[in-house]
Amino acid sequence: MVRSVVISTILLAATMAAPASAQPAQAPQPIRQIAVYVTPYYNNDGKGRVEVAVDKRFDRLLASEQAADVLKVRDLVAAQPADVAPTTLMVLASRLYDVGARDEAVFWFYVARYRFLTLVSVLDDGRFGEAVTATRAFVELVGPAINGYAFCNLETQDEAERRALAWVTANPFAPVLNTRFKARPGDRVANLAGALDRIRRVQDGQRAELASAEGRAALLKGRAEAQADARFCWQPAP
Repeated sequence: MVRSVVISTILLAATMAAPASAQPAQAPQPIRQIAVYVTPYYNNDGKGRVEVAVDKRFDRLLASEQAADVLKVRDLVAAQPADVAPTTLMVLASRLYDVGARDEAVFWFYVARYRFLTLVSVLDDGRFGEAVTATRAFVELVGPAINGYAFCNLETQDEAERRALAWVTANPFAPVLNTRFKARPGDRVANLAGALDRIRRVQDGQRAELASAEGRAALLKGRAEAQADARFCWQPAP
């Protein structure tokens, strides 16, 4: 039952394209920026004002409108990933989308989500309460746009999720294994392995659902009704 709910939530996010107030007769507009406010970490008003306060090492670069600056953060994170928090990864994913690196945005959004799931599966989240709440807000607010683009191509979406899980498995979040942080009951290494296995099983379930004619038809129907392709599958000008 839990797995089914999770899968349905993921697929629902892939179809969410239009704000609730939009009228069906209106021509869909391409979504080129993810306007979102998650206090106290991030504010993008969609009009050129971006404020970032997730990690002093990266805040200035992440707030930049220059793709090269945001891609530099991606490279810095990839080089030293152990202590980069899920909130920082969520902002990185959102900014990558904004500067046009949408395939990178998909990958890092999934990395952020999976790293977050390992954190809350292993640690007592009391120490991370504000960050946990914020990360859940990022998933809810940023996820529909990034998944809206990701599911333009089911094969590349699936490959991004596989790569993200492999990355999170190879690069555990340092606090998860640090005994200075209070863990949930049980062995923390075993709990981490269990979290990764649950993610893998959710991926397998989603893969099986989309492999069926019924599952794929439901996804495509939802996307058509939400005009998701017009909003997210646009190509940049040459």
